Formats: sequence, structure tokens, C-alpha cells
Amino acid sequence: MALSITPSRHWLGNDGPWSAFDIRIGPSQKLVQVLPASSVSLTLAVLEQGCIEGLDPSTCEADRGDVLDPIDLATWSNITAENGQQYFNVTFPTEEFYFGGGVSSAIGVSSLGFADLNETLQSQLIAGFPSKTPFLGLLGLSGREAYPANASSSYKSPLQTLKNTSTISGLTWAYTAGAKYKTPESFGSLTFGGYDASLVNMDEALTGVNFTRDFNGNELTLTVKTITVGDQSSNATGLVAQLNSALPEIWLPESECRLFEDKFDLKWNESFGMYLVSEEQRQRLQDQNTSVSFDLTASESDSSKAVTITLPYAAFDHEVKFPLANITDGETTLHYFPLKRTPNDTSNFQVFLGRTFFQEA
Repeated sequence: MALSITPSRHWLGNDGPWSAFDIRIGPSQKLVQVLPASSVSLTLAVLEQGCIEGLDPSTCEADRGDVLDPIDLATWSNITAENGQQYFNVTFPTEEFYFGGGVSSAIGVSSLGFADLNETLQSQLIAGFPSKTPFLGLLGLSGREAYPANASSSYKSPLQTLKNTSTISGLTWAYTAGAKYKTPESFGSLTFGGYDASLVNMDEALTGVNFTRDFNGNELTLTVKTITVGDQSSNATGLVAQLNSALPEIWLPESECRLFEDKFDLKWNESFGMYLVSEEQRQRLQDQNTSVSFDLTASESDSSKAVTITLPYAAFDHEVKFPLANITDGETTLHYFPLKRTPNDTSNFQVFLGRTFFQEA
């Protein structure tokens, strides 16, 4: 048995157009739009304080997939830290460099539903956060239990709860981010307990690869054999990669980023921490339409099953919006290339393949 979640048919995000999914939180069935997050076990939703009247754009709440107000939170069974604090840090161990010390959140136990289905999951761990990172809420896909910081109890993830209630037959899921650049637009797909066979080419799909977990229990780890940008390939092999839809970009060591810099004439903006693309440069890159391919295998020692995922240039043709790149209004947009340099002190992974990768995988 499998359960397919229908996308909201809205494209949201301040770091790319991402296909969102509707969920309902609490007895009030508050509807918010979120993105699936492969490395997360709980649900995160934006609090009302995440949009400040008079300071943030008037479209802030809609841009962030709607927000939870104090009435929504009052219906939760709130969790308080041992020191009495009402807020916890939701941590992302392998993405600490992206989320900093964690996402400060009000955490409680409540119900979680899916907008177009009768399924309602009880006793779900919900984290309401006001910060601008992440910009949208997240729906955890991981099969691991969720542990609030400084709390002694654990809580079943949505995937585990669906399995325990016999709604799905196994702890598996399938997700593709969709692609707005396609004609017609291809919205995201999310299935618990299986996958959408209509979207899978079994000769090319990642289902042909045996995913492994690292020593920390992180899911969806692969080995990158080769990265090819146009007619040039990297000679670095054995890079351990985590497929991680909680992150928007593709993260690579600086040595691998140079391949992209040379081919696309990218310049790293140290102040903003991104590769900005000018209008003239964007038009040139669109005309060239250079593709990027990733050759992936289960591990460096086992290349019996391998797969190549190819992304067209359009998959990297994204916009950045408020509040990134010091943008203060809801109208200004800048173009950027969704590639990041992995920090040198990242020990667990050298490569992250984020939502940009999930557009074609």
C-alpha cells in the first residue's frame, strides 16, 4: 500500500521555484504549504512572528506558505525544556553550516493532516519557527524518530506513523521536486510507502542504486564517480554525497566548484555566499544550454549499480528573493546559480545534492 500526496500546484520559495505541498496542523486544521525534507523527522511550520508588519513585504505570509498564529499554537500539547524555556533549537546535524546552531522553535505535539486526504496523523511533533531560514516550512520524510532537544521522549515521524497505522506497507518514500522550467510545468510528486511508477524510468532511476547510511544514520548517501559540465569532467572520484531535499542548492568542495565556475563564468560573491548571475550572463547561458551530469553509485568499492542524472541548464536558472542577498522588498529579484561551496570543516559529507538535483532525480 502507498499514499500519494497531491502538490498544492503553487511554486514557492525565495531561492528557487519549488513545488509546495499542503498540510493541515492541529484541531483547527490550519492549512500551510511546506516542502518535503529528506533529512528531517518532524514537521516545521512558520510562526506568525516570521512576518513582521511594517518591516517585511506585505506578501510575506503568502510567500512563506502561510503562518501559524497564537490560536493555532494554543491547541498543541506544548513541550517545555528542562530549564523552563519555551523554545528549542531544532538541529540539523549534517546541515549545521546552513542552519547555524539550529532553528529556534516552539515545539508541541499535535495532529498532522494532508489537505486532499482523509488521513490525519495523531501525536506528531510540530515545530513552529519565526526565523527566515528555512524560508518555508518542512515536512519530514525520514523514518527515524524525532527527539526534541532536552526532552526524554521520542516521537514517531509521519512515515513511521503511517506504517504503524497500516496506511502504507513499508518505511519507504519517493519524492521529486518538480520542474517549473518544463513545458508544461511539472509539479512535485510525493509518495509514502512506494513511488509513482508513471514518473520513473527504471533504466535511469536512482531506484537502481542501493542507498547506504553513514555511521550517523543519515539516509540517502551515495558516491559521486564523476561530474560532467558540458564537455568537461572532473577527475575527483569517491566523493560521499547525501541527497538532501532540506537544502535548495548543490554543495560541492571548492575544487569541484571550479569546474562550474570555468564553464559558466561564475563568480563567487563572498558577501552573499552565492553565485549571482547578471541579466546578460543569464541570457548567454540560456542560449548555450549546457547540461550537468552526475555519475552516481552506491559506494566507491561497489560500482555494479550506477546511474547518471543529467540536469539541463534551466534547472540552475533560479531567482533569489527577500530577504536573501540583502533584498528588503517583495518585488526585487536577482538571478543566481544554485551551487554552494562546502565548508572545509564539514567532516561527514563532502557533497550535498539538494532540491535543485531533485528536479530531475
